[in-house]
Amino acid sequence: MTNDREIEPAIDHSGDRSGAPAGRQRGILGIVLDLACVSLNEIHIQHLLTDLCSDTVEALDLSGVAVYMVDERTRVLRPAAASDAATWDLAHIRAHDVTGPALDCVASGNPLIVQATAVLPVRHDGGVLGCLQLFATKEIRADQYQAAEAISAALAMVLVNTRTYQASAQLAKQLSVALQTRLPIEQAKGRLMERHRVDPGEAYRMLRGHARRNRITIGEAAAAVLTGAGVPVSAVKKTPGWAARAH
Repeated sequence: MTNDREIEPAIDHSGDRSGAPAGRQRGILGIVLDLACVSLNEIHIQHLLTDLCSDTVEALDLSGVAVYMVDERTRVLRPAAASDAATWDLAHIRAHDVTGPALDCVASGNPLIVQATAVLPVRHDGGVLGCLQLFATKEIRADQYQAAEAISAALAMVLVNTRTYQASAQLAKQLSVALQTRLPIEQAKGRLMERHRVDPGEAYRMLRGHARRNRITIGEAAAAVLTGAGVPVSAVKKTPGWAARAH
């Protein structure tokens, strides 16, 4: 794009940061600290991103801010939040363009300035998670860009930590379900071993055979054993020597 230019590391600093009002600096610091201190077990990512956009508009004196996220499954860039309805609509339009600042930023992994818009990648460990787009009424200043850099870096850490926490929570839930499912089966096996003097392998085969004949799950067969219904004696095949070892 002819109007696009990537931001070079040696961005012009002339008079920008030193002239930033103290209130604005405190606002930027507050945004970063809020992101750093977010509680992962209580986080609502949509609310977090929307608040982030609104707070950034106020702190950096912008006309709008939008956050785009790369879908983990499809790798498609989608708008995730915006500071206001007009910016949200604009973000949706830009996301459906074949090319544009946000798409170019995520594809290259580099920040871009397009006239009165700046786009910064939200990245972690070499990967791009999404981007932060700033909208202004005139060209983005260096102090605004530098503050947005700190915000995007803090946002990247929150997103990575949130995904790690959610993956761990999902794994813990799956393990809990598996344990809850497995425990009655093990208890039923123990009951059959004691009642019919069979080894653990034969006790499990008894449960499995009973489940297949009656078209029920092994868990349901185990529940039947534990509630007293049991497995028919005809299903029992004692292991040689087990009864002798049991005494």
